[in-house]
Amino acid sequence: MHFDSLSSFFAMGGYAIYVWPTFTLTGLIFVVLTVHTAWQKKVLLAKVLSESARRKRIEDQRKRDKELKEEHL
Repeated sequence: MHFDSLSSFFAMGGYAIYVWPTFTLTGLIFVVLTVHTAWQKKVLLAKVLSESARRKRIEDQRKRDKELKEEHL
């Protein structure tokens, strides 16, 4: 579609009332999805690191318990 001026481009041939809110909503949805995905990644990574540290602490404690038990035998 060819537009003679910038104002005719923004008017979209009389359909601007439908076009621009749709573009705005689509852009807003993409921004929200991007932010939400980044937030979910951060939360998931924190959970994985926390669980990994927890498992390491449990394993270290089991090793210490085993060593203590062997010392007492």
